[in-house]
Amino acid sequence: MKVAVEITDFRKGYLLMKELREREIPFSMYAPGGSYEYILTTSHPRGENWIYVDDPVRAVRHLLLKMCGKERLRELWIGIDPGLTPAVAVVGDRVLLERTIARDVRNVVPLVDEMVDSYPAERVVVKVGAGDRLRRNALVNMLIKRYEVMLVSERNTSEGAKKSVRDLNAAENIAFAEGRILHAPLSTEVSDGDLKEIQRMSRVASGGRITIPRALARRVALGEITLEDALLMSGGGDPVR
Repeated sequence: MKVAVEITDFRKGYLLMKELREREIPFSMYAPGGSYEYILTTSHPRGENWIYVDDPVRAVRHLLLKMCGKERLRELWIGIDPGLTPAVAVVGDRVLLERTIARDVRNVVPLVDEMVDSYPAERVVVKVGAGDRLRRNALVNMLIKRYEVMLVSERNTSEGAKKSVRDLNAAENIAFAEGRILHAPLSTEVSDGDLKEIQRMSRVASGGRITIPRALARRVALGEITLEDALLMSGGGDPVR
């Protein structure tokens, strides 16, 4: 698969090459007369195999669709492994397209919207792992307003040495798995035990200096703010990003 890059805009070109390298897509610099299957350009496309680069991420996603021989997918599956930093995997017509880690629960819905916009499909199913009950339910309730949402068992979905790798593997397995279609929002009642656990986590994260109040712990539990945000709001200094 020969991919070439033609750069006339240095900033876009730099970001494009960075995106290609991160996704491990081999490419060469465009040379007139060369033989290429796809050419990404920051200038003007000159044929069907040319892809205009306005937004480098969207351009690479367009390339991925073309490499799959698609302009539009039949089914797009988005798997989410819920947690403090949810993992997201995108599968189009049974082909893994990408995996990423969201900064926090609040960023998941905009990220899903972005994926759906980048990978047009006849049917979109968002599959949420059944672990981490409160953040799972909060995510489901945000997503069910606009997407078909499926709840998937996370049994045997996590593999890998590092937590980030385990989370990404879990999200990918969730995307490929079958589950139960949800038709109504889920309960987001926060138990006293949930609040105490988050308060314990705040003490650990702050080196024993801060126990966040229950009101902030509840917002953390529901994914409305991060634990770092809650520590900052409690006088714990700059949040960790």
